[in-house]
Amino acid sequence: MFNEALFIIAVYCLICEVYGQVYPHGVRHRGFVPQLTDSEALTIAIVGEYLGLGEDKAIFEYFSKHYPAWFPALTDRSLLVRQWTNLWQVQQVIWQAIVQRSGADHSAIQIIDTLPVPVCQVKRYKRRHIFCQDVLLEPDVGYCASKDWYYFGFKGGLRIAANGMIVHAPLLLARPHDSQHTDALLAGTPAGTLGLADKAFLDEDKQTALQDDYALRLLTPLREGMQPTAFMLPEGLKGLRQLIETVNGQPLPPPVTSGAPAPGFTAVDLAGVTHTLAANGGRPTLLQFWASWCPHCRSDLSLVKKLFAQYGGNGLRILTVSVDQDLNALQALIQKEQLAYPVISTAAHPSLPDLYEMQGIPAYYLIGADGTIVKTWSGSVTERPSDFEDAVTRLLAPAGT
Repeated sequence: MFNEALFIIAVYCLICEVYGQVYPHGVRHRGFVPQLTDSEALTIAIVGEYLGLGEDKAIFEYFSKHYPAWFPALTDRSLLVRQWTNLWQVQQVIWQAIVQRSGADHSAIQIIDTLPVPVCQVKRYKRRHIFCQDVLLEPDVGYCASKDWYYFGFKGGLRIAANGMIVHAPLLLARPHDSQHTDALLAGTPAGTLGLADKAFLDEDKQTALQDDYALRLLTPLREGMQPTAFMLPEGLKGLRQLIETVNGQPLPPPVTSGAPAPGFTAVDLAGVTHTLAANGGRPTLLQFWASWCPHCRSDLSLVKKLFAQYGGNGLRILTVSVDQDLNALQALIQKEQLAYPVISTAAHPSLPDLYEMQGIPAYYLIGADGTIVKTWSGSVTERPSDFEDAVTRLLAPAGT
């Protein structure tokens, strides 16, 4: 099994190999040579994003702290960010080369979906300072039906192969309905491919045209009360279609940010105990959103259990919210891992992810005794445990220490 160090080495070796094949003479023919090689800079970016480090500063600080011997030239964050900007198109070309090498773009089954790409909250978009003019694609108000959430920005298109590899990811207008983006999402798909999508792409006329004109068969679930059609998604493929929900659920920074009041709620956990998060009753709280099927969430369990054992009796309350739909699988994992802290299910409280404007799991909110969010984490915290534990320790430390 890969640990983090081996993962970094594997990514670096792959980037070096593909970069050399695609750009045998390099991409830089004038100007100053950056301190880091392009392969080093791309490796840092890719691994940092995979670890859920959502900001340039967090990625720079993480690699500077943990891997200074591996990247001795990593000394200036502004230079690193500038190099990333210059390499954006190179990174896209390398990604497509890896997709083609793997054969994923010719997968017999491909799955499409969209996800929100917010630029800012709707109420703030008139005061924004980015994407204001001279842009190729205008941001707009969009609606995410699965979260019943309005946002300002774009839609991210996503097409994956049956093995979960992303093969196409166009940036799309936010306002049009998903079904209007079907052509853009299926662009370049080989004839004879079987496409899977959710009900948002249900359009029998469009599905018929795709089959007649391009030999592409797009299957979707039916809406309630509909009669079966030739493009009905069979029961046996529903699990495969849901694979894309795991991929597009890759962590993004939670919109409910540090310094903001934590949204309050009252919920009953799986053991029947009622919990209220409001003024907090003077108790600092760690709130986690997770799922039993999420590998990053499962890898974090030992750290969350450690915090509960260490601080659960010393003032820290831990509340976890599971987004599992399969409660039997959730209960089995709870018993296997012997989770002693409360687990609330969104099956009983479906509004909780919307309340915190969730965009991915795992996500963590450390909330002070006054109900203010002290810090948030998006993605696995197992690879950065000291940052996680130090924040909890500081929150619980007596005033003045």
